Amino acid sequence: MKQRNSDLIESLHDGSILDFLFEADGGYAKMGLSTLMGLGLLLLSVSGFYLWWNPKRIKQLKAK
Repeated sequence: MKQRNSDLIESLHDGSILDFLFEADGGYAKMGLSTLMGLGLLLLSVSGFYLWWNPKRIKQLKAK
């Protein structure tokens, strides 16, 4: 079976290249990286909201 030209790009995008490189069975490398990336995105979202909201809160407290 001939390999498609987009297989490399697809494996980079979905993270399956990590399972190939680390020879992980069951997708553990891909699952671990996806978990870390999700937690990082959650942390950045919460910290970004705090950086947006805190100056507004300080201005309201000073106005009182």
